[in-house]
Amino acid sequence: MISFHDLKNYIINDPLSDWFEKINQIYNTYECSEPTRFEIELREKKHSYKGNFIQFLMSSDYETHKDQEYEFVKTKIKEKQKCIFIRPILYHERYDMSVIPDFIIHRDIFKEIFNEVHMSDLPLYIVSDIVYQTVNFNKDMTDLINDNLLYYYKCKIYLCNEILGYNDYGILFAKEYRHKECILKKKSVVGRYVFDNDMRDKIQHALAWIDNLNQYYDEWLIYPEPTITELYPNMNIKTGPWYNEKKRLAEEIQEITLVWNISYHKRCLLHDKGIYTWQDSLLLNNIYPYEVKETERRRIQEKMIHMNRQSELKISPRRIKSREFINHIKDKTDSIVLDFESVINLEERSSYFNDEIRDEIPKICIIGCIDLKNNVFKDFTIRYLTLDEEEKIVRYWLQYLKRVVGNNIKIYHWSSAERVYIDYMKAQYPHLDYPNFTYVDLLSYFKSEPITIQGCFGYGLKEIVKMLYNHELIKNKWVDDTDGLEAMIEIIHKSEDALNKKIPIKRFTEIKKIIYYNYMDCKVIVDILEMLEKMI
Repeated sequence: MISFHDLKNYIINDPLSDWFEKINQIYNTYECSEPTRFEIELREKKHSYKGNFIQFLMSSDYETHKDQEYEFVKTKIKEKQKCIFIRPILYHERYDMSVIPDFIIHRDIFKEIFNEVHMSDLPLYIVSDIVYQTVNFNKDMTDLINDNLLYYYKCKIYLCNEILGYNDYGILFAKEYRHKECILKKKSVVGRYVFDNDMRDKIQHALAWIDNLNQYYDEWLIYPEPTITELYPNMNIKTGPWYNEKKRLAEEIQEITLVWNISYHKRCLLHDKGIYTWQDSLLLNNIYPYEVKETERRRIQEKMIHMNRQSELKISPRRIKSREFINHIKDKTDSIVLDFESVINLEERSSYFNDEIRDEIPKICIIGCIDLKNNVFKDFTIRYLTLDEEEKIVRYWLQYLKRVVGNNIKIYHWSSAERVYIDYMKAQYPHLDYPNFTYVDLLSYFKSEPITIQGCFGYGLKEIVKMLYNHELIKNKWVDDTDGLEAMIEIIHKSEDALNKKIPIKRFTEIKKIIYYNYMDCKVIVDILEMLEKMI
């Protein structure tokens, strides 16, 4: 008997990870990376969140059954017992597969506990999973917008409902719900979505994959090129214990999904046409076979692929064409480079089971900027993780800008994050005195030009900086692998220590390293600006 959990990697479009796990059990050939601190923290928060949810259901006055076998559950459901099943073991006879949802709840109990959720067509028993993530509804709120992991849960609950004899829709309980960027009132909504045949097909294909894997895994190879299409790495998935191995393989075989904005689905269509590498001259015409007018996406991909087919040029174009971009590069009067270090709240903001609204935590922890008049870096770091402290550093930063730079300030940054955080500042602290900001998003200009770099297939700042440094086009790069998520976890934990010890967070060595990391985020953009000056 197989477990539904065994299908997870295939459902999220990462079957290669199954092969790595299988082959490593026998030969221990490949490097399995340890989870990052952020991944560990996220796992613990997820476990705690689900545990609290289930504990509430179990502590209610209703009849509850935990970890029961399928025959017991089936008998109770046949008798229409008014009860709750916690982590029941369901069984799909045709697939010979077990599946364990987080809970099954009788309709009457559902209506009593979740009394602000109004659904007129509930089945007698509702089977669901508790999903520790924010989910987004589609435009008319008839479905949940897919991401890889969410689709796994959708398929899982689809199968559970099929076992129980329901075939219309599924329900997931999420940490937070959004519709058109608006946060919905949690107590009045659940994650309802409609079943479709694609879910059935995905499950059946996943079962066939597991059968083939168990039978042939030792005959398959990934070098010099994968034996079967499932062993090609999907580089749109950036996490997981086998990421480093997948990256090595992808670079060796010129994997298609390395290229910016080529999806797993498009890769599969290309494989069906016999196209397996980004080097293939037929690739772009087969991604966009019916295109009348060249899109920006195709233009960027074409330039990127062309750049990586040759070895003479390190960067293209030699000269920037956009007059607007040239003017921004030339005129750095009253300008800064800006970068934020931020945190996201891993806790649920509101609960189904009480009316408490969790206090907001600050989003901005460190504001780092370089004044381009004299190349001086200045950081504004919170002392503790509170909104009062956030307001203080925002105020001090604004005062510094007015005093040192002026009232009309040009901000150079990478991606939309800095603009989003300044919009947040203005909404959260509208009483503060803000200069007039002009935003120069270098990422946007890199794409619109487009600027392509030998060895780069995307527009992540770390990837760009690494290759520019390797080509000796800039002077600086980061000296370690710190990233924003790891920094965020460090800030959250050290803030607790700082409050307990009554000392500012900035005194901790770990936070000093993050401030240096923030400085390097700014410094590499200064380097990029200097490089761009030579391209006008």
